[in-house]
Amino acid sequence: MAEKDDDRGLFFKQVNKKLDRCLWPFSQCKNSAIGAHSIQNSRTLEQLSKDGHVYQPSYRIEQDKGPVFYFKKIGKNKATTFSGLCRDHDSELFKEIDNNRINTLNDSHLFLVAYRSVLMELHTKMKAAIDINSIYRAG
Repeated sequence: MAEKDDDRGLFFKQVNKKLDRCLWPFSQCKNSAIGAHSIQNSRTLEQLSKDGHVYQPSYRIEQDKGPVFYFKKIGKNKATTFSGLCRDHDSELFKEIDNNRINTLNDSHLFLVAYRSVLMELHTKMKAAIDINSIYRAG
């Protein structure tokens, strides 16, 4: 039983680690990642929020059930964030849509909105691969 508890502890320790990597596409960036938004905070989340909060999908892992999905209320400044870009590169990549109203007729704006989602998905997949590999190697 103690070995099973150690395995659970290892699992939870690994999945709770943050992947702190700037996914700047033009070089290896060594700066620490920030909580970059996958959905524009200043305009889009502001419109969706009530009293500074939004609901977003989340999950928890229960020993007897496995993953349990639910919606949780979260502050709009923390909602839809991922640690996949440093402050400088997040600002540089997305300044056009962060500082202006998104124009759905502008191909560049549409690309940037989609690219943000792709970066978050890439970050999620990289984190999952690292978690699986780390747990496998430890086992």
